[in-house]
Amino acid sequence: MAHRRFVAPILALVLGIPVFLAMPKPVAAACYWSTSNTVQTSRTIAYGATWTGKVTYRIGFNCNGGREELKIESFTNTMKFTNAISPNVYHEDQTAKVMRWFNHFYSGGYYIQWQTFNAFGCFGNCTLTRVIPNDVVMPYYSTAATYGYWIACGTTAAVQCRVAYKFLQGIVAFENL
Repeated sequence: MAHRRFVAPILALVLGIPVFLAMPKPVAAACYWSTSNTVQTSRTIAYGATWTGKVTYRIGFNCNGGREELKIESFTNTMKFTNAISPNVYHEDQTAKVMRWFNHFYSGGYYIQWQTFNAFGCFGNCTLTRVIPNDVVMPYYSTAATYGYWIACGTTAAVQCRVAYKFLQGIVAFENL
C-alpha cells in the first residue's frame, strides 16, 4: 500500500500533470469551532439511585457553515445511591464511553468512539463520580452520546444499569439489567 503514494507523483511527472493535482487531498478539518457548550441533566434510574450527566462540547463547522465535527471537551457521570438496604452493599462504576452515534443499547445500535474500563466503587449510601477531562474529536452526528455502566444501581447489589445521554438532543436512555 505504501508504494501507491509514490505512484501518483511519478505518473504525474511522466504525463506532465502538475504534482499538486495528482496528490490525494487531505481530510478536511473544521474551518471554525463553536464556543464551548455545557449541558447537564439528572434522572432517577432505580429506587435509591440518581444519575447526573454533564457534557462540555464544541461543534466544528466546515467553511460553508455545515456541522462537520464534534469535540467533547469533558464529561461527568455521577451516580448517587441512597436508601441502601445495608452499608455493605457494593456499588461499582464499570465503564465510560463516548458513542459517535447511539440509537439503542443493542448490537448495531451504537458506534463506540472512545472508552475506558477502569472500575471503582463504594459501599452503602454513597456517590460515584467519573470525570473524563480529555478531548474526544469525532465526526458530527446529532445522536452522539456519553455512556456509563454500573453494578448495583439501586438499594441492592442485584440491579445493574446503563445510561446513554444523547446530549445534543437532551435525551437520556437508561436500562436496568
